[in-house]
Amino acid sequence: MRKRFYIPPQVGTRFSDELQKVLEAWLYHCAEAGRVYNMKELQTLVQCIRTLAVKYGDHAVATLIHEEIEQGSEQIRFFRLREVANA
Repeated sequence: MRKRFYIPPQVGTRFSDELQKVLEAWLYHCAEAGRVYNMKELQTLVQCIRTLAVKYGDHAVATLIHEEIEQGSEQIRFFRLREVANA
């Protein structure tokens, strides 16, 4: 049985379409692995993505999260953003 989880609406995250889609993909990826963010963790994740998108750009953050999903990662290794942004 799948765990229920919350996806914040785009109006709440204020993300671009690209970032919103990758956030949703990440949350589905985590739910499939049995990991569901509580509200505090989700707020922290959204804030972290927002802050890093301002610094590195939406596309770099989205690319990193897509790579983490493809690799089956259990966490987003945001420290890799410098590598992705400079690629």
